[in-house]
Amino acid sequence: MVDYTQTDGFVTDTKGRRQYANRDDANHVKGTEIEAADHNQVRNELVYTVKQAGITPDNDDDTQLYQAIGKIADERAASAEIGFTPVQQGGIEGLTDDKVQIGNSANGLAAYVSGKLVGVFAYTGTYLPLSGGIVAWLNVKGALNVGVGGGFNGGTAQGSFRWTNPITFGNPSASSNSAFCGGLQIGDIVSDAANNQSGINLFGYDYSGARYNWYFSWNGNIITPKGTVAFASDVAAEATRATTVESNLQGQKVDKATGAMAALSVSIGAGSFMMSNTDAPGYATWMRATSTGNDGVLDVYSNAGTANNNVMRLCADGSIRIIGGAGGWFYIEGVRVAIQTDISGLQSQVNGKQAAGDYATNTALSNGLAGKLDISTYEADFNSGDSRVHDSPYGKRTQHFRATANAG
Repeated sequence: MVDYTQTDGFVTDTKGRRQYANRDDANHVKGTEIEAADHNQVRNELVYTVKQAGITPDNDDDTQLYQAIGKIADERAASAEIGFTPVQQGGIEGLTDDKVQIGNSANGLAAYVSGKLVGVFAYTGTYLPLSGGIVAWLNVKGALNVGVGGGFNGGTAQGSFRWTNPITFGNPSASSNSAFCGGLQIGDIVSDAANNQSGINLFGYDYSGARYNWYFSWNGNIITPKGTVAFASDVAAEATRATTVESNLQGQKVDKATGAMAALSVSIGAGSFMMSNTDAPGYATWMRATSTGNDGVLDVYSNAGTANNNVMRLCADGSIRIIGGAGGWFYIEGVRVAIQTDISGLQSQVNGKQAAGDYATNTALSNGLAGKLDISTYEADFNSGDSRVHDSPYGKRTQHFRATANAG
């Protein structure tokens, strides 16, 4: 280890250190002798320090000791061997090399930059660790800035939610689900400043850790977990609208106690609708004023298909009309009722089977007689030219014929 010189001729200064003395022949001072060990020891210490820093000694570089000390200090700081994290002024873009002073003031632990007070870290003896931490009590006199320069958290895509670093409070049990914790932050929907979530966001967690949000939006709305808050102007507008609706209803309603509605009784029950005329008890009245017989007194519509279609009409002349084209059939107890076109078609089929004429019978044959018996076939008594006819006395005749029954 380097020590003060011990060679012959040293002198001791006022601090007790052994120092070199110059030779002074006039005053008979021979000076301090120079010894190799004395100078080699200093040189050896310097070279050792440079090598320990990983630097190759070079006689042409007079800054190696400075480099070695800085490098060793950085390495020791990184490995926490120094015992504290050193503070460096400036060194990166945006930071200046102003003189920073920290010390205890009348108001607490204070900081000065270039001779100007920039703030007090703690008051009344309670100090806030510079690296962050928990303090039992903190009084702040002046502005409290949180999240300044900290950027946004959350999404970056258009329409996503992002937020600033919040001020949080509560969570007395320091639970992982933030139970009984509250906070305040600025929220924003990216590229949508008029959104209800763009503005001041107050939030809180209940006993189970479920989160609830309140938004005080830039657009003026206030959103709570139960919905949007109505302002006095909203209530006034709704009251005006309701008053107008009520006035219109009152002006156009029909008084059931007097006039044309006095005799009408309407009852709506579970699955039923009943309307009766008290002037004619037991009779229901449903009337449409019209002088045209085929006007509908009651029309029934169906929404089957692409549009509402009229499928049945009770007409003013008392007739019932089934509407709906080829599908509009009328059934009674599951049996379709024949309509006029059905009867006309049946008559056409009958005419095709048996031509019109003077037949002796129209019930015996399914396909008509092979030949009709004309009146000329019948002759006077006991005189007949047709084997199918036998004349009998007193103008009586007997006709013989044969019928063939086909399948079906």
